[in-house]
Amino acid sequence: MLFLWEPFKRYSIHAKSSIRKNIFYVVIFVFIVVFYFPSYKINSNTTTITTTITSTLTTLSITNSTRSTNVTIFKKNMKIFCFILAHPENFFHKTSIVWNTWAKECDGYRFISNIPNLYLPFSTKKSHGSIETNIPFPLLQPANFSQEIYKKLTDKIYLTLIELYRSYNDFDWYLKADDDTFVFVDHLKEFIQDKNPQEPLKYGYNLKTWQSGGAGYLLSKKSLEIFGKKLIEDKLFCPNSGIEDQDISGCAQKLQIAQPNSIDQMGRERFHP
Repeated sequence: MLFLWEPFKRYSIHAKSSIRKNIFYVVIFVFIVVFYFPSYKINSNTTTITTTITSTLTTLSITNSTRSTNVTIFKKNMKIFCFILAHPENFFHKTSIVWNTWAKECDGYRFISNIPNLYLPFSTKKSHGSIETNIPFPLLQPANFSQEIYKKLTDKIYLTLIELYRSYNDFDWYLKADDDTFVFVDHLKEFIQDKNPQEPLKYGYNLKTWQSGGAGYLLSKKSLEIFGKKLIEDKLFCPNSGIEDQDISGCAQKLQIAQPNSIDQMGRERFHP
């Protein structure tokens, strides 16, 4: 403000006619400042913004074009079946929470557990011996499974894989999880978009020589087929120490099922134990 008004103060010592002349100059000066410079700034900013947007869109176009040549989308909407290990003692705290949150986002799901006598009247027994019910939520008891104890956990998984191969073999991917696991199913579906379900694959949290069971793991359709056929053919082929995650990983290795890393582009794990 001082800079703008200082010339006017200097010229004001002259006669009135001179004052009018100076007022005219000031008005012209203010007019230029108010109308010309903002217009210049707006035009300058508009040009900069337009150039930036054009550059960004060009970069995105190039990036997307590059991605499209490197990534194969095998199927637009691949289906995931979630088999979630449960225990009757946990039905009304752990299991019910999973049922009311993420389980229903799977394309198909069953809680794998012994079915208590209370629910047997509402259950259906299949010809090969497995039992299913939808009360209190979708439960599956695999054939020949009866003991809910830790050392039988490997048996529980093997028998479940046989049952899924027999009865639920029309999905693309199969997620094993526990009833204390939380899964972002939408993130999982995004992860598998460029993965081929017809390849023998198993994704999870890789430890030294096996994948963690507590973190959950994902089997391709082809992997389920390989597991199911082999377990029906030879029940003793796969290791069975009772330590489920080591046994399943060991069996996968014997069956030549790949167990690659599943980290994202920033090096972060997708499965967390």
